Amino acid sequence: MTELEFEVNLITTITEKQLGLEVGSLNTKTKTEHLVIGRMIVCNILMEGGISPAKLGEHFCQHRTAYYHYAKNHKNYIQNPNIYPEYNKLYAPVFDEYES
Repeated sequence: MTELEFEVNLITTITEKQLGLEVGSLNTKTKTEHLVIGRMIVCNILMEGGISPAKLGEHFCQHRTAYYHYAKNHKNYIQNPNIYPEYNKLYAPVFDEYES
């Protein structure tokens, strides 16, 4: 298992637990609200940790532009918490648990 795979698995597990989802549910192509917000949180934490969007795109078999979109939205949501309060409520506990 590479370092990237370990970090992805760790953050994904934490996020799924916080959202009350089944293990492995974030690794699907389904686009329900909870799954999308979970993926955004996972990817934004990884990008803040220094993983490039291109590397994430290779790992998740998606185009890197999706991760630029996640990063742009993340900045907007953090700067103005009224835009998407659910995101901010979930991001902080996931990030704190990941850091500890």
